[in-house]
Amino acid sequence: VGAAAAPQGRVPLAREESDPALAAGFGYHLDAVAYTNILKQYALHNGVTATSARSVQVELDGERIEAVVTDRGARVEAELFVDATGTEASLIRELPGAEFESWRSWFRADRALAASAPPLANLPAFSQVSAIRAGWVGLFPLRSRTAIMAVYDSSLMSDEELADSLPVIARMPVGGNAVVKGCGNSLKK
Repeated sequence: VGAAAAPQGRVPLAREESDPALAAGFGYHLDAVAYTNILKQYALHNGVTATSARSVQVELDGERIEAVVTDRGARVEAELFVDATGTEASLIRELPGAEFESWRSWFRADRALAASAPPLANLPAFSQVSAIRAGWVGLFPLRSRTAIMAVYDSSLMSDEELADSLPVIARMPVGGNAVVKGCGNSLKK
């Protein structure tokens, strides 16, 4: 029902007396960079202190991070540390028992490409995800641009080949630089 309603710009809502399987939930497309900046400004406004560093040393107390020491020598203690370093896992990899587990046998994709295209004239009520021979490409409409994410197997398609074919796959001009990262592993804890 949700897939049929989305191209019409509609979202089916469940009534109390109807079958919940016929309803669809709302999803939101947020620009990750803009959303991160809003959250950061909100946190700073409410007394959180932000510290930037290129690298940190982690100080542990058992299985808990007690503090981090930045590359500039500042020691930061906190009740909560959020590891937002992506696949680097700079903080969590220091915890006892943390190790990378390859998902290659289940999830062949080992690369992710992020790019942008111009905003769509009429924002649809859905994202579009298409299969390609090496993985998939998703188009995520935002107000200021169309975010493009491709996840693929580099043994089937090179970074350059995907970047070159992206405007054809997306059916729109792709602007700026595409960012490619390795993926396919999970940190096991």
